Amino acid sequence: KAVETFILSGIFVCGECGSAMTGHRQHNGRYYYYECCKSTRTKQCDNRTFNRDKIEKIVCDYIKQLLDQNTIDEIKTFILKHSSVINAENSKLEKSLKTELLAIDRRLNTLADMLIETPSDTLKNKLLNLEERQKQIKIQLEELETAEITEEKLDEYITYISDFENLSRKQKQIFASKLIKKITAYKNGNLEITTTYKDIIDNIGGATQI
Repeated sequence: KAVETFILSGIFVCGECGSAMTGHRQHNGRYYYYECCKSTRTKQCDNRTFNRDKIEKIVCDYIKQLLDQNTIDEIKTFILKHSSVINAENSKLEKSLKTELLAIDRRLNTLADMLIETPSDTLKNKLLNLEERQKQIKIQLEELETAEITEEKLDEYITYISDFENLSRKQKQIFASKLIKKITAYKNGNLEITTTYKDIIDNIGGATQI
């Protein structure tokens, strides 16, 4: 059975507790939604669920606003000007993430042993939270493997994403994760979008309500 792609995976965050908002499907397969993973596992967060199609349309429409030629040219100029710094930061981030991943692996092994000896809901929740963080780090590391910036790669990428509307769901998910740093959703319906190139895109705005 094919795994359904959630476009906002890895960048969607609960504004009430800071946990990841993860994608889910009802058993009948007709309704998809995002829910705070803390709420899903422990019911200790009172944030609401968010209809997948509705919130993804808002974010995709926002992305399309960013893809006018003037904004693209500004982003390209910005990236090339700061490419050496960005590449160095990506390298530093990759090293940091790998270190964190090793620490999480060790901690997971320890918690697993502790759970065998002394079953505990607290330990189980810690294990689940670490597994979620482990998954997020692996996604980030996969993206960083191809993140080195060159002008040729940048031109190819701009051509590729210019037809954003017709990209597959997976392609949209990959692009959204590069352009958007974080989407924060609150139970009152407020939605904040933080872009990677904030200084350039501030004039468009990054907040809405659903």
